[in-house]
Amino acid sequence: MPNLYLGQWETVTANSITFRRPPGGDAVGCLNLAPDHGLFAYPAPRVHPLLRRDLGTDIEGQTRLVDRSALSTLLGIGLIQQTRVLDIIKELYVVHADPTGVTRWKPVQFSRNNGFEVYLEGWGRIIAEPRSPSHPAWQPTIDVFRADYRRNKTAGVPLASLRRWTGDTMLRLFGAMSDDRAAAILPSEHLSDGWAPPTTTITDDFTRADADALGTSSEGWSWVEQVGDIDLVTNKAQNGQFGASRATANSNLSSANHYAQGSCDTSSDANYVDCGTTVREASTPGGNHYLCKQEWGGDAVEQWENFNGSYTLFGSVASAVAPGTPFTLKTQIDGSTLKVFIDGVDKRTQTNGDITGNLQTGIYMNKAVAGTVTVDNFEAADLAAAAGHPTMRRWGHVTHLPTTSPRSSGIR
Repeated sequence: MPNLYLGQWETVTANSITFRRPPGGDAVGCLNLAPDHGLFAYPAPRVHPLLRRDLGTDIEGQTRLVDRSALSTLLGIGLIQQTRVLDIIKELYVVHADPTGVTRWKPVQFSRNNGFEVYLEGWGRIIAEPRSPSHPAWQPTIDVFRADYRRNKTAGVPLASLRRWTGDTMLRLFGAMSDDRAAAILPSEHLSDGWAPPTTTITDDFTRADADALGTSSEGWSWVEQVGDIDLVTNKAQNGQFGASRATANSNLSSANHYAQGSCDTSSDANYVDCGTTVREASTPGGNHYLCKQEWGGDAVEQWENFNGSYTLFGSVASAVAPGTPFTLKTQIDGSTLKVFIDGVDKRTQTNGDITGNLQTGIYMNKAVAGTVTVDNFEAADLAAAAGHPTMRRWGHVTHLPTTSPRSSGIR
């Protein structure tokens, strides 16, 4: 079994980009405890100056008081009450989290289809619990929505988008929409904003004249180049310069739980040639977003975040795709569960709650050598309405647990 440690993120620079990663770069999984610490899983015992506390290999095992005291001190919180490692993880992400993300890490939110879940690569899904108003994550999920609603309202997000987002949040929590349910989740000062059913899908096949910009889709929404340069060449989006480029689809979805996908390809098989899609875009240059991408030279799929100006590489998994072989890369965020798919195959899953409430998506490409990187057939959409899903019933009561066999936490 993997070895679990509490430690501090390591800051490194590669290809002129400074970013954080698990210490040593060889962890198989991680969980962020912002701003400095995280839980890191390694395939074998690991010695590194940034790894502060060894939590062993048995995540269902008990911890000593001295270890819990040390963890509490390192994280700057009150004494951790739970004793089992799994329960400690849940306590950290529910009891000690901050819905605004100002003082501490944000709580893990309910996913649309699977309730309260935590993934830690090396073990897989380590916690899976049904959604219910009695679950300790219920109120934190609402509190995160309210904090983000206030932020988006101040930022000028259109009322029509906010209403659809409220409708989607009701579906995620209650499985149904109504005025009473909206009143239960909206900030008190914005109760009059109302709600609307969430229905948003955007697409772009880039079928228009070549140009030194991505321009406007046939659906009427436009692209905004945030970093670098992306051109239209032969009915595809193509990197217009060396280095990284990112563009945002300037159209709000109905939910912060959504996916973005595109058909990626390259003519170059070299390091730092990569392509991907982004979710929960903040729609500002250098703004917050999650990114999943294929890296050809390293034959790997990687999961990243850009949070408050800091890039973090969560981890990667082997993935070999030959240049000249288009494939669909899909990035999906659901609650605090970030997934990446290659041609429909789930490649890696990461639990992270740092970025919440952003309603836009985008594309990313990078090349450090001659050649092209392209994206075609872009699509982004809210996750499917959950009212009829077997894990969703009125008021969130669940009659069905996921069919896999994750471990269940003991905190109630």
